[in-house]
Amino acid sequence: MNTTIIHRQGNIPLTLVVPHGHVSDNPELAEMALRLHEELGCTVFVNTLWRKSAGNTVFKKQKKKKLRPGVDRIDLERLDQTSLAGLDSQWTEPLVNSVNDDLNAFGSSLVLILQSVREKQFVKAGRENDLLLGTGASTESSGKEQRATIAPQRFDFILQALKRHGFAPLPVKSGEDHQKSKYAGWEKNNLNQLLNRYQFHQDQSPDSMLLTFSEGCVQQSRHHFPALFTEIVEHLKSRQAGEQQGEKTSLPELVESSPDEHLVSHSIKIISNIFVSHVHDALNEVGTYLVREFFNNDIELARTKKAVKDMGILRCI
Repeated sequence: MNTTIIHRQGNIPLTLVVPHGHVSDNPELAEMALRLHEELGCTVFVNTLWRKSAGNTVFKKQKKKKLRPGVDRIDLERLDQTSLAGLDSQWTEPLVNSVNDDLNAFGSSLVLILQSVREKQFVKAGRENDLLLGTGASTESSGKEQRATIAPQRFDFILQALKRHGFAPLPVKSGEDHQKSKYAGWEKNNLNQLLNRYQFHQDQSPDSMLLTFSEGCVQQSRHHFPALFTEIVEHLKSRQAGEQQGEKTSLPELVESSPDEHLVSHSIKIISNIFVSHVHDALNEVGTYLVREFFNNDIELARTKKAVKDMGILRCI
């Protein structure tokens, strides 16, 4: 696999992001994402160029010199490091633009950020679980809670899909404990919060979630990934088809929000003329009948109003 930042656009509203795809970090997730792009058509953003930094302090120390790919480290899951390294144009900006394109084309967008951590780190946070789900939620009572980064119904579907395919997922929130908070996707510089900062197509909001696997889970359960993501894609497609069908069967609006005054005035004239012309024709036809039946078809006699037959019928008209 080439060491670079990879962006491959798909044709469905699902984006897989692997910020730590370097051979020394999460190469299995990088390979899986690229394979799913080929098989399912999802969009992928994969970093195989930069190795993950050991922490923000370490990154800031090395930032004093020119950064060297493959030697120096950057955490592309952190927005502040990405920005300081000058990688926004290669990483965050294309991701935002791609999500906006999905919202414009499909009306929805699901972004899943995939990473894995070592067993020692994971056991402290996940205990018996093998996957942590971060949705930007917080249990903190500061009054500054950020909204969850994914709709509840979509989150529930993915949670149940993971269980159906043999995973043991654990939803985590910031504030529960230090280890879990690290993977909650709540912190403002977390990539999961990136998509909360922008105005998207017609004020729509994409769904995003941070999936943190244990390294053992990735190695042991990698054969489950194709079926899992196939189910997620089928769910997205069925939702999209249902929404499109709803649009086709919905009744059109019968009243304009702002009427065309010129059209209204013109229509009134046309309708009035139709009634006038029909009334005129009706009166002519009635007159012709009366002259023929009661005045022997004599127009001059009719003018004298001296009918040759009883005109009592007129009292019934």
